[in-house]
Amino acid sequence: MQFLSTSFVTSLFFPYLVRVKPGEKGEWTLLGQEGIDNDGDGRINEDSEGYVDGNRNWGFDWMPPYVQAGAGDYPFSGTGIKAIAEYVRKRPNICIAWALHNSGGMYLRGPSSKGLGEYPPQDIAVYDYIGEQAERITPGYQYLIAWKDLYTTYGDFIEWMVGSNGAYAYVIELFQSSTETFKSRKEEKRAKPGTEEGGMPFMENIDVARERLKFSDHLVQGELYKPWKAYKHPTYGDIEIGGWVKFSSRLSAPFMLKDLVHRNAMAMLFSAKHTPEVELDVFNVKKIEKGLYRVRTRLLNKRATPTMSYYSQKKNLYPKDMLKVSGKNAKVLAGGTLNDIYRDQVTYKQHRPELQFLFVPGFGKVEHQFLVEGKGEITLKYSSRFGGKITKTVELK
Repeated sequence: MQFLSTSFVTSLFFPYLVRVKPGEKGEWTLLGQEGIDNDGDGRINEDSEGYVDGNRNWGFDWMPPYVQAGAGDYPFSGTGIKAIAEYVRKRPNICIAWALHNSGGMYLRGPSSKGLGEYPPQDIAVYDYIGEQAERITPGYQYLIAWKDLYTTYGDFIEWMVGSNGAYAYVIELFQSSTETFKSRKEEKRAKPGTEEGGMPFMENIDVARERLKFSDHLVQGELYKPWKAYKHPTYGDIEIGGWVKFSSRLSAPFMLKDLVHRNAMAMLFSAKHTPEVELDVFNVKKIEKGLYRVRTRLLNKRATPTMSYYSQKKNLYPKDMLKVSGKNAKVLAGGTLNDIYRDQVTYKQHRPELQFLFVPGFGKVEHQFLVEGKGEITLKYSSRFGGKITKTVELK
């Protein structure tokens, strides 16, 4: 709840308080959130040794507290944040991450600050594919760019996942106050766009606030708004306490929670379905002459996310995927990327042709050609941080 001093009369924004008389000028003073300054430091209900924001304390593009509140004394100074970071670093195969925040009805991607520069266009295509599908799954939500469409943040979780771990990452802002509607179909058609989320309910447009009051009265039996009443406060003296409860500004009404949770879970599961799924196919083994064979391979990714983000390649965050050919009685004489199977155009690797470094794009493929001297069985091994490991054997005959 919020509380107001009763030494002032109020305007019609708060109909449960004293109405001004015709011709009089009304005013009110908002003292703050419900609570008591227990330790006398001037802060309400604050007794800890400082404050660390769970989305400002990560070790990438971090800025100190004088730039943004809640940053902490240094990156990972938050005990819980450090624990999550250690968990993630032990699992380098995490390729998509979601951070669940509580208010706004948004799916946000980075960059979180303009100074970081835009992501590579190929990565943006991946973000768009998943983000636009998430919009379809959760009506009313918007897929947005964090710094451009909302505001700048530093040291946040998604940029740490992208910039330090090479993953794709989103923020979900879960609650939408715009879903708390109370309109007929006729009223809906002629309604003008009102105040959207981002502020506290008591800062809303008066028409939006009145509609939300009706929503509270008729759909949740008045649980979201409490009538103002007299209260003896140990610091402020005689005041009135009431208004929108905290439950109303950051979380949906209980009967709506199941839908909110289900839809957002489906958006995340959709992204999980589009983590890399790679197949290795040895689609051609041809004898060129006695003891010499041409071996062609295809790595196919059936999902939207590449086996290595383009940002990670640009920043060399970790090694690329590897494809290795070996055999007890065989030697790779040449190997490289097969550019055109019809014209036999190959970009051969100069050194160590048996070992190819690569990545497989989303909904894409990579083909290689090897010239192998020898006989018997050869083994092809593919390994990737995000694409997994595959081993195949073929017979040279």
